[in-house]
Amino acid sequence: MWRRVGPGGATVVRLCSGDGSVHAVGDERYEGRPGPQTRQRHPAVGMIAGTARVVAGIARFVVAMVLGLVTALLTLLVLPVVALAVVVAAPRPSLRRRVAHRANQVGRWLVGLERRRLAAWAGEHADGPFSSRRMCGYLAARIALGLVGGYLGLILLVGALVFVVAGLWVWAFADSMVVLAWPGAQLLTSRGLLGAVVGALQLVLAVLCAAGVVASERWLFRWLVRAGSTAQLERRVAELTVSRAGILRAVDEERRRIERDLHDGVQQRVVALSLVLARLGRPGGPALDDRGTALLRQAQQESRQLIAELREIAWRVYPAVLDEHGLVPALHGLAERAGLPVEVHDDLGGAEVDRPRQTVAYFVVREAVTNAAKHAGAHSVEVTLERDESQFVVRVRDDGRGGADPQGSGLSGLARRVAAVDGTLSVDSPHGGPTTVLARLPLD
Repeated sequence: MWRRVGPGGATVVRLCSGDGSVHAVGDERYEGRPGPQTRQRHPAVGMIAGTARVVAGIARFVVAMVLGLVTALLTLLVLPVVALAVVVAAPRPSLRRRVAHRANQVGRWLVGLERRRLAAWAGEHADGPFSSRRMCGYLAARIALGLVGGYLGLILLVGALVFVVAGLWVWAFADSMVVLAWPGAQLLTSRGLLGAVVGALQLVLAVLCAAGVVASERWLFRWLVRAGSTAQLERRVAELTVSRAGILRAVDEERRRIERDLHDGVQQRVVALSLVLARLGRPGGPALDDRGTALLRQAQQESRQLIAELREIAWRVYPAVLDEHGLVPALHGLAERAGLPVEVHDDLGGAEVDRPRQTVAYFVVREAVTNAAKHAGAHSVEVTLERDESQFVVRVRDDGRGGADPQGSGLSGLARRVAAVDGTLSVDSPHGGPTTVLARLPLD
């Protein structure tokens, strides 16, 4: 009879028996029967399992090599037909495009076969895009590798099996002796045993050949995929570089448009309004009382201030003088509006710099001068323009108190603008000053 008790949370299973013996495993105790024993695997089982894994790996190599030989033969049969179709269709543009499209599909189907074969039998799971030209090179190399390596490995494998089977047969049923002689030594051995040993050695060579062929095929496929991925990445980087430069040009063009609208539209209307107000204040104009005269003077003052602000805003949005006269005159105009002494050193020596880099250089100087005037408490700013064979250098140095934050909105925006032309921006601003902003813009 069984009964279950649980003193202290443990489970006790009791069996009423005559010997009263108690056995326990873990938190269970069994009375009247021996407890369960831990079974240990025999070492021979582990050896058999390891051997089976090795044999399975060898078999996968051999199957992958044989299937590679089959796909190489298939590719050898298909590619000449495809090439002939492309040559025949070459004189006719419309037909040429359709045939080229079909040929590309056939080539990618053959590559897909190789991808599935290597994934199933060689453990190769690399994937990625590739160009049609590189695909043709891969298929041509694949034919050579598959035919030569597969044929050699298959011959070695078949020869090894023939030697082993024949040698064991002779050794078992028609044994005879053979003498192997070397200078100074002789070996007497069984002819059948000798054939089996030679077959075993040839089998090892066949396995090594299969492993080498499969490894070469995996490397070749990785070359195809990685080269295609690299080419696509390079193409994408080039596209992003072009689009980034296009965005920068679009932003500058929009700045120019806004400046023109302010200068030719809003500013002209305000000037016209100011002229009307001036005519009202002339002698012989409408009679105004003291309050009306005061309001007219206030309106004239506000209109003059509005004109000045509009001109300043238009200059800040985009200075027209930059397009009309170049970078150095624009920087001299900026120095006149800076509110502190700004010295411009033109060390370009008459060398030309393209407009996008001139625009970037102007905004770098403007932001640095603005920070020096508003935040650094500087008394003077020095701007230097230099150029060598590979880059255009803009250096802005002020004698302010320093401590400029390169991660601030103004300087970080400048860094992005400089990076848009593949340049670099560095800021050296220790506490106590001075501050140096250095932009290096590479030249094409």
